[in-house]
Amino acid sequence: MIQDLNTKTYKFKSLGTKITYPLAISLLLFSLISGWATYSHIYQTELDQMSSFEVQIINVIKAQLAVGTYAENEVIVKEVLNGLLETPYITWAEVTNNKNFQITQGTSDSTKILNIYSIYSPVNTQEIIGKLTLAIDFKSVTQKATVYAMSIAAILVLQTLFVAMILFVFVRKIMGRPLNQLSKQISEIESGSAERLTVDSIHQNDEIGVLCHSANQFLATAEQAINKANQLARTDALTGLNNRRAFFEASENILHQAKRYHWPYTVIMLDIDHFKKINDVYGHENGDKALIAAAESLLEICRDADIVARIGGEEFAILLPETDISNAEKMAQRINEMFTKIEVPIDNEIIKFTVSLGVAAGQLEYKTISVALKHADQALYKAKENGRNCVEIYSNLD
Repeated sequence: MIQDLNTKTYKFKSLGTKITYPLAISLLLFSLISGWATYSHIYQTELDQMSSFEVQIINVIKAQLAVGTYAENEVIVKEVLNGLLETPYITWAEVTNNKNFQITQGTSDSTKILNIYSIYSPVNTQEIIGKLTLAIDFKSVTQKATVYAMSIAAILVLQTLFVAMILFVFVRKIMGRPLNQLSKQISEIESGSAERLTVDSIHQNDEIGVLCHSANQFLATAEQAINKANQLARTDALTGLNNRRAFFEASENILHQAKRYHWPYTVIMLDIDHFKKINDVYGHENGDKALIAAAESLLEICRDADIVARIGGEEFAILLPETDISNAEKMAQRINEMFTKIEVPIDNEIIKFTVSLGVAAGQLEYKTISVALKHADQALYKAKENGRNCVEIYSNLD
């Protein structure tokens, strides 16, 4: 069972301790030369495996880091770097791009080893858009490897080649297999066939277990950051409504359902009348208040199933599923009447405004919502020509 690092303090149980004690008695009579050879091999193996695991972690986060760097989104990049810093031997991380974007997390130390990785664009995977620099502190890793290996070397005075082979196999079994398993799981995460790393009960509290927990903590953080970024990318920052991108994405599902079940659907386009005058007379800040009031009113009058979006400066669009042109016209008239009652208080004055609306029915043969939206826009233009503060239906146009 994987546990959150924030809710449990882990006590390290060194891999060297697991191996040295079971072998101590059997290796008392072996040669000093073989003991030293074993020391060198184990020391390098542990360092290589840790380095390999670092590369695997970088491969897992490279997509999220590329998105954050490409968008110069400090929130995403900082959350990714904080996840990396939870790895025990990474003490400092820095991301820079080819412009002036730079994010640094952790404590820098000139004595640490610096590893540098290129960051590729999520749009063009051949283009390098920045770099990731990590300060690696292998001090704790090397200390454990040294204590472990020196203990074996001291005990294995008369080690034979046969026992050296036993030690090699044993080390591979204890260290190589779980790390290989973790590497395989990381590859599965990269391919999308798995979401998190798992670790057996034997390695819950050793270095492998801690690395696994740290990686899962990072993955959860990165996943939250990506979800938040996706949500922001589909929301109009001022009004909180769907933006143009989200409107078209949501319309795909509604068009699919309409074609499948032969349901009608309609589009309403509306534009605040003389909005430029509102900005000129009352200022852009109060113009924004008018837009927010308009958005709140639309959400209040529309159904949960309707898709309401701000698609331009003062332009809004509403997609009405399972609604024919007659009922859509009634809805547009209600909206028009509702807007005449909106009052936006500012200082000692009140802003009042009206809207013009265009309504168009969608057809089942339309491949996208663009055609219906264009027709609604033409009807909206006609409403403006007719003096504004009114509703026009596309089917009534000459």
